[in-house]
Amino acid sequence: MLFRTDVSAVVGNGVDSSGARYTTARSTHTISLPATAMEIIVSDCCRVGGLVGASSLGSLEFFRFSTMYVPGVLASISTQAPAVVVINKAAPGAYEYTFVPSISSHGDDISCAINTALAGTAPGELTAEAVPGGCRIGWRNGGYPVRSKIPVGLRISENSTGHYNDITFLMISADTSGAPVVKAVTTDNGQQLPQTGGTVNVKAGTEVQVTFQVSDADAGATIDASSTTLPPGAKLTKVYTSSTVTTGRKPAKSASPPPPHSFNWPFHTDCDVNHHNIETTPIRVSSLLGPFNETEKTASYCLLISTNATAAAEAAANGTLSEECADMKAVRRVDIVVAAECAKQTPKASRSVTINGLPTTAGFSITVAQNGAAFGLMSVRRINQLIPKVPARGLYLCMALDKDSSCGTPESLCYGSGCTFQVLSPDFKCCPTGEAPY
Repeated sequence: MLFRTDVSAVVGNGVDSSGARYTTARSTHTISLPATAMEIIVSDCCRVGGLVGASSLGSLEFFRFSTMYVPGVLASISTQAPAVVVINKAAPGAYEYTFVPSISSHGDDISCAINTALAGTAPGELTAEAVPGGCRIGWRNGGYPVRSKIPVGLRISENSTGHYNDITFLMISADTSGAPVVKAVTTDNGQQLPQTGGTVNVKAGTEVQVTFQVSDADAGATIDASSTTLPPGAKLTKVYTSSTVTTGRKPAKSASPPPPHSFNWPFHTDCDVNHHNIETTPIRVSSLLGPFNETEKTASYCLLISTNATAAAEAAANGTLSEECADMKAVRRVDIVVAAECAKQTPKASRSVTINGLPTTAGFSITVAQNGAAFGLMSVRRINQLIPKVPARGLYLCMALDKDSSCGTPESLCYGSGCTFQVLSPDFKCCPTGEAPY
């Protein structure tokens, strides 16, 4: 059964990242429910010019995609692939890979294969294999210049029913060495996910938040984010932590004096002689993550505390690693500087505190700095009794803040341009200090 899409179905056009023009068409057709298995096909001409990887002259000109209807299979495989996928250029003779999210509507195992009937690419140009959450597509593109484009014909099949989807899209090679880097993918309950193919199980009626931590080495660059594959009901929220980007959040209002310097811990604590700039230790603390698990009354915010062996090795190599901190692998306590009025407030804005999902408590006090000024201090203690060693995925210190409280956001709870903190080792010999941006 053949459907054709013509100029009457055009809904838009534009120019892709390589400068080629494209047209987007959308066509909807309704047919009677087939009584037997049937392949439903869409095909047309013509693709953009200048494509690579052809098996023969003209083999890439026409495109085709289809689905195999199977009685009893009530919903098709869910597959999300943009029209153009950017992929890094591989070393000569090697493959570079990308990921296409695909999942069976009823949880069946899937298989993935290159279908040269959809796009006539030569054998060995492309590979496909099923991985958790979808298909891993490889392109041996090292012999082509940057911005080369190849059409991909991909068949995703359900192993038990015989149902399949045939999809087609373009891949374009690029030098992504200067591109933003995804540093971590985590859920609000502390689950750490791979950068592609991660699976998050969500109970019906509940919410889950997945956080992508992204950095870029280009000074002054602004990272943007978008998605064409969000599932229904999901939304993408961008939170910038660079001081050069406006986040849209209101600055904290506090009667406290100006905040202390991030790396010069000004209070009398158990670590009076052992404060260390966090950059000279193996410990790393993220910016404020969240909000997570939002309800009508509360929203949760988290700090990720982790150990970084690579950073410690680099500090040791250049002579900046603090000797007392070299072997720090556990956390006893975390102190955060807060506005004095938030420490005095009753009830406190912090309704609950967890460490990697385990409930704990936070204490609040008024602390006098060495210059005589009073600040609030929020302390989460006995962390190493809950989790004796910082796990590979890190420690997620999360607090649920009361939305109706005057201290119900990180900006109003913490004092200054970020949350100034100290992380205390079990023996108080290493106490990294720093500032976590909002």
